[in-house]
Amino acid sequence: MAHIRLATNILLLTLLATPARSEPLVVLTSVPPLESLIEAIGAPHISVRALVKTGTDHHHYSPTPHQVEEFASATIFFLSGIPFENNWLPRIAATNPQLRVVDLATATTATADYGQQPDDSRKAAHGSNFDPTKDSEPHMEGSDHKLEPRQPVSVTQPDRSVSPDRIPHIHDHHAESLHPWTSIHAAQQMTLTIYQTLTNVDPLHSDDYRKNYRRVSAELAALDSQIRTLLKPFEGRKFLVFHPAWEAFAQEYGLVQLAIEKDGKEPGARRMAELISTAKTERLRTIFIRPHLDHRRVQQLAAALEADVIVLDPLAQDYPAYLLTVATKLAESLSQ
Repeated sequence: MAHIRLATNILLLTLLATPARSEPLVVLTSVPPLESLIEAIGAPHISVRALVKTGTDHHHYSPTPHQVEEFASATIFFLSGIPFENNWLPRIAATNPQLRVVDLATATTATADYGQQPDDSRKAAHGSNFDPTKDSEPHMEGSDHKLEPRQPVSVTQPDRSVSPDRIPHIHDHHAESLHPWTSIHAAQQMTLTIYQTLTNVDPLHSDDYRKNYRRVSAELAALDSQIRTLLKPFEGRKFLVFHPAWEAFAQEYGLVQLAIEKDGKEPGARRMAELISTAKTERLRTIFIRPHLDHRRVQQLAAALEADVIVLDPLAQDYPAYLLTVATKLAESLSQ
């Protein structure tokens, strides 16, 4: 009987240490591709929304009043690495001192407040022998790629405010032209961080997050293999884009992105002549542009090359399917 009472008390303490959530976690991120990944790992226990919408220009983004209100109720904000985050995040994060800000490229956590350290709450839910370093699945399942092992997402207790110096800064590796989520290997690192963060915040649903993470990891590995096979015949080839949004994707598969726009500026006459010469030498017959770009801005170059103009959106919502679409369009273009 004493053993039964002891077991009952331990169970009650565990339940008290890890409060149940009746409402889904409100999670925000900057761009739709990451919204897609976060939703895939967190469903059905989260409600996730991207600030910038598919088909729009994040370079000119500013939050709406409704989005500022959403920050007040959000639990987590996942950074994507695009520059507007440096401009707006300190101001809108100030509306929610307990907001946890996680940089998906560096796994930096700005602040958290759940009454205890997340790793401690996970021990309460899983037992005293729980080791978070063994719960990270730091590999790409079904692939030859190896993810770099990471420590669990670090957490600091808040000082009741989110000051600018505690917000992760977008460093050089987050260069505007990089759009790191266009690399599947980078996406694998991001999904690992998403999984770790959600498990830290919401340990009661850690099994679901783990299952989702493993499924997404396997799907990304299969997609990587499919794209690698599709683009292997074109290793070393160049492709022509207006805005340099696909550098990470190009590096992943041995391609070379040739960008018309440089440092946010359109080319002058000399640069345009060089681009035309290179494009003719490389037999480039397609110019890839962003969806919101005025087609008239590339007409001169397209006419000189007798090239088609095709829209590729780095902010497309359906992340895995759209990357395959990008690879297919590139392969078709380079086959001409």
